[in-house]
Amino acid sequence: MSDNKKESNLKDLFDLAMSDAEEAFNPLFTSLQSLEERYSNQELIASGGMKRIHKVLDAAADRYVALARLHEGTHKEHFDSFIREARLTAKLEHPNIMAVYDIGTLESEPYFTMELKSGGSLEDIINLRKSRQLENSKTYNLERMLGIFLKVCDAMSFAHSKRVLHLDLKPANIQVGDFGEVLVCDWGLGKVLDDPENAGTDALLFNPDLLNHMTLSGHVKGTPGYMAPEQISKGGEKSILTDIYAL
Repeated sequence: MSDNKKESNLKDLFDLAMSDAEEAFNPLFTSLQSLEERYSNQELIASGGMKRIHKVLDAAADRYVALARLHEGTHKEHFDSFIREARLTAKLEHPNIMAVYDIGTLESEPYFTMELKSGGSLEDIINLRKSRQLENSKTYNLERMLGIFLKVCDAMSFAHSKRVLHLDLKPANIQVGDFGEVLVCDWGLGKVLDDPENAGTDALLFNPDLLNHMTLSGHVKGTPGYMAPEQISKGGEKSILTDIYAL
């Protein structure tokens, strides 16, 4: 055997040994490097509007998250509107607003992931109270219900400070967790108010020209029973008061 071939074989053995050592000492890093499928174990947990929500395992973070995707067969003309909702929500960092973790594409379609909370919507709780299934329970008494409402008000106060409107506030869009979590969700109809005097970082992040190009102009959108008169009237001017009406 030539000296060159011996050196080559020794190098291969050395590289293999180093690779095995790296895997032994840094197994988590090695698993991230070899990760091929990030999201798995998909389980449909909600469907409505123009999207469906799955519970999935995020292999990179080793946790379950909620993954939002458009309904199958949705036309590409809705892709940007979906991404816009994800980016708008991601910029609203507040304890009572659903956090967005990741935005990307799967199978040539957009998706975004959010925190996954146990529990149900405020609508579920209200319906249980109406049906008297919670009549003898102190879990959701008046004090607790008012506490939930105040957290929603905190979320909207923050959003409005960023000149962002929700425009579809209703109990079904408020997630209530088992440990006091209250999250305002579904910002798909959200709108950024045009404020030319607002300078600085927020003005760049919440640029109306970038974010409002596919929104509500000339269209009645919202949920009957929670919509302010200006959402129904043609040409009605939507403002912070529109969300306050829904509250």
